[in-house]
Amino acid sequence: MKYDSREAENRIQDERVNLSRQKLMMEGLQERYIEAAGGEQATVTLSKSFSNVALTMNGFNG
Repeated sequence: MKYDSREAENRIQDERVNLSRQKLMMEGLQERYIEAAGGEQATVTLSKSFSNVALTMNGFNG
């Protein structure tokens, strides 16, 4: 997707980078939580929660 303004393109690219960083951070937190909880139920519950967040965030992916 192209925008008329270089500034707008830069801002969108910056937000995509921020979103990627947030996703990586969430994955790390998920792994730590699963380790701490130590159970399969924690994995299932957290996976469902992160799937819902990912669906919401995909709307911002462009």
